[in-house]
Amino acid sequence: MFLPHSQCEIRTNRDATGALLLLNESGQVIHWLPLHGLGAHTTDDVALRSGMGACGSYPINYRDPAAVAALRRHLERYLKVRPLFAKDFYPLTDWSDESAKWLAFQFHDPTKGEGIIQAFCGANALQRSQTFKLNGLNANKQYTITDWDRPASSITLSGHELTHVGVEVLARDVDQAAVFHYTSKP
Repeated sequence: MFLPHSQCEIRTNRDATGALLLLNESGQVIHWLPLHGLGAHTTDDVALRSGMGACGSYPINYRDPAAVAALRRHLERYLKVRPLFAKDFYPLTDWSDESAKWLAFQFHDPTKGEGIIQAFCGANALQRSQTFKLNGLNANKQYTITDWDRPASSITLSGHELTHVGVEVLARDVDQAAVFHYTSKP
C-alpha cells in the first residue's frame, strides 16, 4: 500500500553497509518512490523518452531551430502524460542496461483507467519485437492504445487481453524508445 505524500515524512538513514535508505515517519524503509526523469541534452527520441518522469530538464541548444522544434513536439505529448509518473509503477522486464536486452515499464492511474508503457530496445537486441503483459487494468473494460510513433493506428483491446495476452511492441529501429499511451473507454 502506498501512502499519500501528505502522510509521509521522508527521512534518510544509512544501513550497516553504508547504503542510503529512505524511511517513512514510522522508521520503515520506503520501497517505492515516483520515478523522476532527468530530461535530455539531445532531442532524439531515445534521449527525450528516456528522460521522461515526474520532472525534467532540457539543456539543449535553444538557438538551434530544429532542436527547439523537436523538443516542442515531444513536450506536446509528454506534458499530457506527465502526471502518470506519480501513479502505479510496474516493471515489465527485469532491469538491465545491457544493449542486447529490452527494458520496459508501465505507469498506470487506476482511478482514470489511463497509463503509459515505455519500452526500450537495445541496439544489440536479437529480438525485434517483445510482448508485454500489463498490470492493474479492469478486465471488463476496453482500452484504446496509441503508439506515439504511429498515432493513426490506435488499437482497442480488453483489459483481459492486455493482462493475459499482452501488447506487442515492434522495434522498427535499433536502439529504439517506444511509448504507448492507453485510455479506458467509458
